[in-house]
Amino acid sequence: MAENYQGKSVKANYNFKAQNTDELSFNKNDIIVITQSPEGGWWEGTLDTKTGWFPMNYVELIKQ
Repeated sequence: MAENYQGKSVKANYNFKAQNTDELSFNKNDIIVITQSPEGGWWEGTLDTKTGWFPMNYVELIKQ
């Protein structure tokens, strides 16, 4: 069973440019709040006012 990271923050380790309209572009060191964390390698998150999907291996969980 996948761990639920909803509401947690992650920090981008790399730049990511969205390839589709439902993806979230971000730059290294941006802080993203996770809205969905299903299994499969892609998470959904919010950065500023935009929400979209991104590869989970581009980010690291911020310890709280």
